[in-house]
Amino acid sequence: MKRKHQQETENTVNDIIGGAPIRIILVRATPGSGKSALPIIAGKLVQAGKADACAWNVPRKALQYQGERNFQDPFFRDMFKHSLQIRSSTNEPDPCRGLDGFTTTYQAIGIDHQRTVLTDFHRKRYVLTLDEFHHLEYGGIWHNAIDPIVKQAEYLLLMTGTMARGDGKQIAYVPYTKIGDMLEPDLRPREDTAVIEYTRQDALEDRAIIPLKFNFHDGSAKWKDEDQNEITVKSFNSLKARVNVGAAVYTALSTEYATELLSIGMDHWKKYKRFNRRSKLLIVTANIEHAKKAIAFLRKMNLGAEIATSHDSVQAAAAIKRFKYREVDILVTIAMAYEGLDVPAITHIICLTHIRSTPWIEQMVARAVRIDHQSIPYEQQYGYIFAPDDPRFRKIVNEIEAEQLPIVRKYKPPEQTELFEGDENNDDEPNPDRNIYNIIPIGSSLTGKRGVTLAHNTSKTLLTPSSSEIEIPSDIESSLREQIDKHLKLHCYNNRYDYRKRNAEVKAYFQKSRADMTIAELGNCLSYVQRNYPAGKFRGTNHKRVSNKVREFRG
Repeated sequence: MKRKHQQETENTVNDIIGGAPIRIILVRATPGSGKSALPIIAGKLVQAGKADACAWNVPRKALQYQGERNFQDPFFRDMFKHSLQIRSSTNEPDPCRGLDGFTTTYQAIGIDHQRTVLTDFHRKRYVLTLDEFHHLEYGGIWHNAIDPIVKQAEYLLLMTGTMARGDGKQIAYVPYTKIGDMLEPDLRPREDTAVIEYTRQDALEDRAIIPLKFNFHDGSAKWKDEDQNEITVKSFNSLKARVNVGAAVYTALSTEYATELLSIGMDHWKKYKRFNRRSKLLIVTANIEHAKKAIAFLRKMNLGAEIATSHDSVQAAAAIKRFKYREVDILVTIAMAYEGLDVPAITHIICLTHIRSTPWIEQMVARAVRIDHQSIPYEQQYGYIFAPDDPRFRKIVNEIEAEQLPIVRKYKPPEQTELFEGDENNDDEPNPDRNIYNIIPIGSSLTGKRGVTLAHNTSKTLLTPSSSEIEIPSDIESSLREQIDKHLKLHCYNNRYDYRKRNAEVKAYFQKSRADMTIAELGNCLSYVQRNYPAGKFRGTNHKRVSNKVREFRG
């Protein structure tokens, strides 16, 4: 069964196919609710002959590979009756390589000085998706780089989980209207623009996400400010002044408090894992130093964990893949690694970062709202968040809870023993403080806890694809190139041939580098080298490889 925003997007695409003058589809859907199916739905415009190819732009490589997988996923292929395929590309000529489209990152577009992507947009009519497009600051570097591509696109799908930026600046491609002294996004539909919204309430109503349980822990902290004045706070709950909030939380997360909060979250996760064996834990830290401390702490406890300090590094991508698909149950990451971390088995998040941007916190906690259909029944699934009990975090959680109140009232949650109890606290959020990195943390301790539970909808369940690993075009291309390379190297080693010359022969025969080949061409190339460059033939005596080193003659 399709979710509300998926069905509305499909209806809009059908309207376009039927002749409606819509060029832009803008979707705001709560994080974790299944936006990644929408580019597939927009791909119907290619199947209907309204466009030639799909392009999916994302902020991080993790989302790029997720996009490839979604187009290959049998669940989506059956649901949306499609056979489209896309591949990952980074400013390559012919980015589609014989497939129906490609996915790339905003960073790649930003450094595409040869304008390879724009050139292909002039050749083909594209359906362009800008994923999490709130990353595009109006007038910013990425906006200026991608704007010519947007203007050249035949159709534009804009989608995001949050219609706000952490720095408060305007988002590109969103009209704004003045309300009082503030500029707010104007999300009214227009003749050429359809607007689709999918709230947290909608997602809970559809049972598209699971509810959250927040476990807040109070603390004390002591630090020296930039003027070397020693400052002490006995409770995060007492923090009202502008300066104290960020400094106190950062101090706590740099000293003893962090270890205590990590221990409490770990203990809860280990107990919960006896009940749900698929459960995974995500630890979000403030910086690389804190991440390394967390890893060291886990290793002392003989717990295996991966570290991913950037989605844009090969090592981080490999770590996330092992975390998602294999027997690695704990991932330690930093602030940048949250979007695109689509792991339904995540049940626990330990927040060891001082970042208190509402959009960022919403994205982070959304890593634990995905339904794991291979796990325990939906009614028993929760996401558990462990975090400092500071007024900024509480205000964000109060906003999340307010969104879900209608669902809480409409559906009675199942009878169960609450793991955490506590009262609500509605302190106002202070203004952002000065640069807290000028302070010197001295010490801290954890002093108390309280909890907030956001309840279930116990009516219907919408299915989502399984998290089983799917082979994507990029994987197939890499595998074929690796097989060709290994075969040629073995052939050259066994026969004492120069690899570079053999490689040049193959390139000359196909008149194309393997880096530029399609999957079909790579398959032909592999067959060609296996047939014409046998690896099992040896030059020398008795079919054994003869060393070309000079040997001492002994008469």
